[in-house]
Amino acid sequence: MGATRIRWLIIIDRDRKDMYAHLRHRFEGRALVILDRRHGDRRVRDVPVKVERRRGPRRQSLTSPEEALWRDGGYRMLFRPEGFELFEAEDGVLTWR
Repeated sequence: MGATRIRWLIIIDRDRKDMYAHLRHRFEGRALVILDRRHGDRRVRDVPVKVERRRGPRRQSLTSPEEALWRDGGYRMLFRPEGFELFEAEDGVLTWR
């Protein structure tokens, strides 16, 4: 029998490093806790791309309750459905979780 896959993803605001450390320890083995390091859209070139490889927008707008939780609480919890893979950069190295 294979290892149990961690299905919960908790994203912590990059300004809340204390919460990140606490929750990472608290939920070890039960949830994947990551620090949000986004700084806006990555594609900011003025040069158009030859072929658009993305299949659509990757980010969805937050609902009002989700936005309030992100703004006031500094975190967001997501359930990862079966087949969802996550790649996270740690010290410049991508890891599969």
